[in-house]
Amino acid sequence: MNKPLLILLTLSVILGCSKDAMDNSSKSENCDILQNIEDINVLLNECKENLILSPAEIEENLNGQWTLAGIIPVWSTLESTPDCLILTIDNQSLTLKNLSTNEEITSTWNLKTYDVNDDLIFLLEPDNQELRWSVGMQYFSKNIMYGAGYAFDTDTYIFER
Repeated sequence: MNKPLLILLTLSVILGCSKDAMDNSSKSENCDILQNIEDINVLLNECKENLILSPAEIEENLNGQWTLAGIIPVWSTLESTPDCLILTIDNQSLTLKNLSTNEEITSTWNLKTYDVNDDLIFLLEPDNQELRWSVGMQYFSKNIMYGAGYAFDTDTYIFER
């Protein structure tokens, strides 16, 4: 093989790998997770003020990509998380990808509705129970959703478009 061609091929492989590594690190750095309870409360209040209360509208609005905006721990004070989670939802499935670790979990999902004292209660329920706590959303607005997998003793995850 021609020596200059071999050098050129080697350089392009090295530069290509470096570019991929930079792309992954920049994706992880772009995850803006809220670090204080005041900012999280603003987001929760915005969601509550603009709740979608129709199952059909919720299902239609779920499609797309959502980014983890914050986690409210149930048993401790608010701490920053190194995880950058991206939730992608379509009509049949959802995928939760951790950009910090490149882990990815996919599952089908259903929007469950419950009638409690004449109020409709919602739950985005993945079939993969490993995802229940992190994507078990209960409250939905156009650009914000949050939930704790319909449990009172687990962390609340907040996703934003």
